[in-house]
Amino acid sequence: MIGSLAILGTVLLGIPIEAASTCLRVAEMRPEVSGGTTQLQGALLRWRAAAGDTLQLTFSVAEPGTYTMTLRTAPASDGPEGPEGSDVMAKLWDDTIELDGQPAQLGPGRHILELTLVESGEILLDCIDLRRTSELDLSRTGGGGGDAGGTAFLGVEMDDAGRVGVAIKRVLDDTAAAEAGLLAGDVIMRVDGTSVNSSGGLVETIRKHRPGEPIELELQRDDETVQMVVTLGRRRVGRDGSRAAHVIDVLDVRPGQVIADIGFGSGWLSEAIAEKLGPGGFVYAVEIRERAVRQLRGRAPPNVVPVYSLSDDVSLPQDSLDTAMLHDVAAHVGRSGRPRFYESVARGLKPDGRLVIFDPHGKTRAMLDELAKYGFTPVEDQEPDDLDQWLQSGIVFRHTPRP
Repeated sequence: MIGSLAILGTVLLGIPIEAASTCLRVAEMRPEVSGGTTQLQGALLRWRAAAGDTLQLTFSVAEPGTYTMTLRTAPASDGPEGPEGSDVMAKLWDDTIELDGQPAQLGPGRHILELTLVESGEILLDCIDLRRTSELDLSRTGGGGGDAGGTAFLGVEMDDAGRVGVAIKRVLDDTAAAEAGLLAGDVIMRVDGTSVNSSGGLVETIRKHRPGEPIELELQRDDETVQMVVTLGRRRVGRDGSRAAHVIDVLDVRPGQVIADIGFGSGWLSEAIAEKLGPGGFVYAVEIRERAVRQLRGRAPPNVVPVYSLSDDVSLPQDSLDTAMLHDVAAHVGRSGRPRFYESVARGLKPDGRLVIFDPHGKTRAMLDELAKYGFTPVEDQEPDDLDQWLQSGIVFRHTPRP
């Protein structure tokens, strides 16, 4: 559906896009260069750079599917023509593509197209012609998910500790981490001698191993440095007492559903939900952090679709979701962007879809009152006495469109 395409820059400027437009103007795609200079010339973007310099272009797609891309250029009228066509190499995220060549599969949300000059020169860029040719193929290969139930698992909930290290928020019962003696408050500094600086990076490192393999951890525990060897376990989503099992139970996950994990963090819940859904359903894993999306793209199982979204728009297809989930996210949505954010969540839900919010930050009464303004009301008819505990355990909302 051509009418569902949106230029990110246009959305940010608040200018409506023409329904029939397929040509995404390079000048509006938040161009960022690694070298050389750029200059606007009307609707065109003039880029003068050395060989190997890159230009990054950010665009948004609302309708997932398979697309072909064509780079349109214009001859420079006031100087020698720069490189065109095959002299520009292109990458979509981390995958090299041929412009006007092989099709690329795009999930909803933002995407980054990187152009690299093969030889020094100047090029006058017009637009990227983006054409949707088929539905998104969720049976694609290339994810790192492995066999169901066969994923290596440490068994901790994490927070990024800063520039170096990953802090352990909670050690899950009956896991490799619990058996090895890891504690809440420990900071994992290195795995097998390599520094870790993000929870996503730690998960990616662990997923390169098989269940039963040992890893060497270096921890910061209070003021001490602790070395230990941990034999990785096998992730079992249904393990009694685990946070993932509780979340999946509240979500009422069923095979074949489409679920959005909005603000996926390290992706541990997205992957657990996807395993429970099986091959017939899938998870839109939504994040505003480009790095987190890149990391998840490199390791996600086939039924997890990472989505690089806007902070005030989840960037998902209309009427596509059985359930949308916010896990430790709702309290962090900016106040000024909340109306647009929840409007986008409502837009993504099917008519009988549900929103489920888990949040340990309290202020439940204010949140319930605000969500009611956006058309979200709890499915439970009677509120419990402890509202904050209710929110932490997970509140299920239905949406009623406002008149």
